[in-house]
Amino acid sequence: MARILLVDDEPLLRETLKTALQAAGHTVAVAPNGDAALKTLATGAFDVIVTDVLMPETDGLEMIMRIRKQSNNVRIIAMSGGGRMRNMDMLEFAKSFGADTVIAKPFLPKQLIAAIRTLLGEAI
Repeated sequence: MARILLVDDEPLLRETLKTALQAAGHTVAVAPNGDAALKTLATGAFDVIVTDVLMPETDGLEMIMRIRKQSNNVRIIAMSGGGRMRNMDMLEFAKSFGADTVIAKPFLPKQLIAAIRTLLGEAI
């Protein structure tokens, strides 16, 4: 299965998704923000990054841009519960910055697992 880096500043959501992804057979590392995620990325390779868009310190948008400057190999799923800026949805921004797919919060863990399988070309 996939090596996944899960990035979200909400501890309960981070742990809930980590548990669900591990139960689906994935190896999961977690980070509470973009800065920590970039440091984790420097220590190992991941197949998929699942990141919140709005976070303190380095947010998901900046993190996506930094990752895309270095690599197009890793798949990125951006997730957000809202936030609009000048009539443009934050998830639209994430796609334009390099996210492969987006998912709006709230969602069920099985929806995230299905999105990961689709990105990796696995049968659902």
